[in-house]
Amino acid sequence: MKRLYFFPPRPKGGYPNPYCQNFKNALSQHYQVLDNGDSECGVSALGLLRYSFRADVYVLNWIENMVFHRLGCLQFAVAFLALCIITVRRKPIVWVLHNIVPHQGHTFSTRFVYRFMFRYARLVIAHSREAEQYAVAHARGRVVYECHPIVPIDVNPMQTDHHDLLIWGTIDPYKGVVEFISSKEVRDSHLDIMIVGRCKDKDLERQIDALTNEHIHFENRRVSFDEIAGLVRNSRYVVFPYIGNSISSSGVLIDTLVLGGTPIGPDKGAFSDLADEGVCLIYRDFSHLLELVAQHASLDNDNRTAFLANHTWKEFASHIHQLLEL
Repeated sequence: MKRLYFFPPRPKGGYPNPYCQNFKNALSQHYQVLDNGDSECGVSALGLLRYSFRADVYVLNWIENMVFHRLGCLQFAVAFLALCIITVRRKPIVWVLHNIVPHQGHTFSTRFVYRFMFRYARLVIAHSREAEQYAVAHARGRVVYECHPIVPIDVNPMQTDHHDLLIWGTIDPYKGVVEFISSKEVRDSHLDIMIVGRCKDKDLERQIDALTNEHIHFENRRVSFDEIAGLVRNSRYVVFPYIGNSISSSGVLIDTLVLGGTPIGPDKGAFSDLADEGVCLIYRDFSHLLELVAQHASLDNDNRTAFLANHTWKEFASHIHQLLEL
């Protein structure tokens, strides 16, 4: 069995995003996944350098974002050395292109990593057709579109209040919360809007707080899946007012579908892809979004059931394995 190194390594206490652990668990059916325990150091690039001599396959996620993390310049330099070693050893690299551009915007370092990965990655995985088209125009290796994989979520839904619109998950600037709740048409709609999730940006938190009223509520806190499940089931729609050009896919979108919610997102990235499969509503602008709400637009449950059954982590990992063995 070939040895595979997965980046980023698991930090102490586990991954904050279940995507990585689900990915590693699925890959372990085909590879010996190295470093499958807690990372011994907080500098993830050192783990990549350590295993640059040992693995047969490398699966890299968000490596372009290391410059934004602690000791970013050092991490960038160490990661570049590790990538050079991997390429000299001629070991296959799988790069998962999560975002067409980083959410924080491009820097010299991120542009360098994008160019490097497009040149040397044997396989580029895109979670949206839009990202796939972008990658095809730049990559030398093979590019494939794979829908964000799905895992059932075992929950005991809590009793919650009813809301018209729900926005949940980590609250970041690119998610467009301020732009959405400050728009005149949304404020005049008097729809009951619940925003819940962790916001680490103090300025963003203050902006959102200033826009709350009797119809718009904001709670800056981490929420259990049991509570999220209750909120999703007691909300008419889950809204994704994302802005900018970095959007490709969304784990919160997938989790919303698993939990039985009706998502509404912008006509771009994975939102457009899932709309084609009949499991997501898409809008052109906020006025159009409010029209969909007023029209009580809905999804077909048969489409949801088929979608959830056809995009498992097992199938995703098997396809990657098959592509690398060609």
